[in-house]
Amino acid sequence: LVNITGIAHITGGGVWGKLGDLLPEGVGAVLDNMPTPALILREAQEFSWDDPELRLTDLHAYGTFHGGCGMLVVCRNYDDAAMLIEQAKKDGVRAMVTGYTEKSVTKEIAIKSRLKEGRWLSSEELKK
Repeated sequence: LVNITGIAHITGGGVWGKLGDLLPEGVGAVLDNMPTPALILREAQEFSWDDPELRLTDLHAYGTFHGGCGMLVVCRNYDDAAMLIEQAKKDGVRAMVTGYTEKSVTKEIAIKSRLKEGRWLSSEELKK
């Protein structure tokens, strides 16, 4: 049906680990349209916020949990993604375009957070 170049099931290891393992050298990703995370994750983050030692930052929520995205499928192009999304809807599966890949020497993954901090996050922050 479509040309899929990679699939990452986002569980333990989160987006940074699972998508990072999938991307080849020289390719990064910009996830600027992530789904809204589940209420339970947003509430857990809110409850943790007052204790600096237990604080669940956006960076860690996308790294430890999935941040609302259970699976990422990388397609060859937007037309393939649109076809895959249409088929998923027919099968009762919620799907959407979450971003795109681009050249990146460091394999950087950038995420526009939909959690408490609501800022741009980068896999490069994990290296600090």
